[in-house]
Amino acid sequence: MSKEAKEAMDAFEALLAGKKRDPQHPQVVFLEKLKQKHYRIASVGFWRDLDPMTSAAPRVYLTIENGGPPHQQAMDWTPDLEAFLFRNGVKAEDEDQEAERGAYLLLQNLRWADAKWGSKTFVDSVLHQIVSESFGKIVPIKDLLAAIHIDKSHSSQQAECYAYLRHCISGYANSLIFELGYRRAFASGIVSLAVARMLDERFGITERYTIFPLRR
Repeated sequence: MSKEAKEAMDAFEALLAGKKRDPQHPQVVFLEKLKQKHYRIASVGFWRDLDPMTSAAPRVYLTIENGGPPHQQAMDWTPDLEAFLFRNGVKAEDEDQEAERGAYLLLQNLRWADAKWGSKTFVDSVLHQIVSESFGKIVPIKDLLAAIHIDKSHSSQQAECYAYLRHCISGYANSLIFELGYRRAFASGIVSLAVARMLDERFGITERYTIFPLRR
């Protein structure tokens, strides 16, 4: 692993828990006790309500094994829980859920950025630049970018915000490879799908086209 990849992963993991990770979080304590008893978390199912009128946290469904028939443990999603799952190499049940999980993580990072820099318009401008540079030739991301109207915003903090958002995406990609154990080519597909879903939800593209189908 390169030094740059390690730094991006460290930054992503810190951001994942809002820089306030609690090793005594009840979910983490419970799962650590299971590990000590030689239980294994085989996979995580990820589900969330995409209705824009709701704000409920996602639900995760842990498949837990210990030699006998596996059983499921349902929990509310928290940053501490997700950080634990990444550190312990727990993959989602399939590629689609892994991308949905990743999109949600990236959206949480963006909300943190909105609060830090105080302007969603500014953050969106920087995000659009980064995604265009790194994913702009990939379908459907290319089409999503074309559907987004961006008000160009400039700030003395442009470089700091750019570095933060780059770390969010590259750290997530490296974590898929080095923590969850995906092959690089497979991880690349997951990241692209996660970024596409993040863009779609961040800018309300699918929802907007459903309500105003002729206003493209």
